[in-house]
Amino acid sequence: SLNLPTDRPVILKLDVEGHELQALTGGINFLQHANIVYAMTELRPTFQSDGEAYASWKGIMGALAAKGLVPYRVDYEEETRLDVNRLHDWRHVKHPAVRYFDVVWRKEDD
Repeated sequence: SLNLPTDRPVILKLDVEGHELQALTGGINFLQHANIVYAMTELRPTFQSDGEAYASWKGIMGALAAKGLVPYRVDYEEETRLDVNRLHDWRHVKHPAVRYFDVVWRKEDD
């Protein structure tokens, strides 16, 4: 256990070259308790709608969404809001066959 701080605002940057699911699953307790205000990751997911990996992704995305964070795919100069209930729609905008893309999670402006 790393004993990472959960009592102050946290900015999370994750770039683990295809090992996002393992890294986030290993840190789920931190994700659930930390005051994450902004997160950025390059994702290389496999979002098939069945199996253990899909259930794990849903749990991770749900933990971030429960904190009031909203995911956006970064499309060069634009951002596209993503739906955590439609993971199969998450893909690279210009190259749909490419299975990696940047996602930022941030709290919506009130």
